[in-house]
Amino acid sequence: MKAPLATQTRRKKDKGLAYSDTIALELAEVSHISYQNADSVVQPMHDRGFDQFFYFERDDTEAFLVGNAEKLIVIFRGTEPQSVKDWITNSQVAKVKACNGRVHAGFWNGCQDIWSEVETEIQRVRRQFAAPPPLFLTGHSLGGALAILAAAQLEMCGHQVDGVYTFGCPRIGDRHFAMQYNRKLYNQTFRLVNHRDIVAQLPPNELGYTHVGQLIYFDETGIRRISPFPQDNRFGWAEAFYDHDLKAYRQSLNATQAALLQESSIHA
Repeated sequence: MKAPLATQTRRKKDKGLAYSDTIALELAEVSHISYQNADSVVQPMHDRGFDQFFYFERDDTEAFLVGNAEKLIVIFRGTEPQSVKDWITNSQVAKVKACNGRVHAGFWNGCQDIWSEVETEIQRVRRQFAAPPPLFLTGHSLGGALAILAAAQLEMCGHQVDGVYTFGCPRIGDRHFAMQYNRKLYNQTFRLVNHRDIVAQLPPNELGYTHVGQLIYFDETGIRRISPFPQDNRFGWAEAFYDHDLKAYRQSLNATQAALLQESSIHA
């Protein structure tokens, strides 16, 4: 039996913005752009109306801050597609104490490489506006993990985080980290998972890792559903890797928007 097509997620209480397919698609698009080299990213961002642009790079961690009077977006570049298999098979899953729990050491160290610069630029840009625009954080794959950790630190430092959208994000920390994170940012955090995406299932629960935020799930046809299908735990490696590709996420978001438009026209 098919799970029902999900409608727009309701705003919970008065904290954070409700989930939006439109925002999700925009963030998927800018995350896709972020995979280009830094010089090639500037023009596409300007074409999207962003007049603020900053690039952060240290060691293997890269991120972009783009914005205008309507919104600010911090985009953490994810794992290069050709490196996903190597990243998945990496056995370095040790945890370190951080953010009121224990988190993946590699993710934490990567975030810290550029953390102070990112926070400084967010503060500086926000001061330029009489009414600071909403702040969104996003990333695909490893970039999603970095976005979660950055959001946790921003909240702890007193910054308002309006939305966190991740695509194919791995598990990041233990249940203590997840509980503390969700106490503050559950309503703002949307974890998009495309059908059988393998990265969203790692590191395994058996190693003490758990997810944060609200699951936004897309089935094998690319349609957003209320809950995953039970059979999705059985997958082939080729499909699991394909479903992790950011292109597949963009296709699913477009398919969902088309399905919702068709459904609304039927009931009009």
